[in-house]
Amino acid sequence: MTRVLWIVGLSIALLVSSGSIIICLIALVTHRHLNLKGWTVLVGFTYGVRLIYGWLHSAIKYGDPTKNLGPKATV
Repeated sequence: MTRVLWIVGLSIALLVSSGSIIICLIALVTHRHLNLKGWTVLVGFTYGVRLIYGWLHSAIKYGDPTKNLGPKATV
């Protein structure tokens, strides 16, 4: 059950982050420029999508990433 929750949570995060990247790319195409905040969101969320995709791939392949942690590591 925990594996399913990880997969669902990471999938939602991946969709939201990808949506932010798409919005920034649309703004870049239509306005032909982005301000500092737009570039920060574009670069930051692109890096975040890469990380989330890696975590999602790991959760699907290996299961719960916190399963082998001790009780002191999760507090």
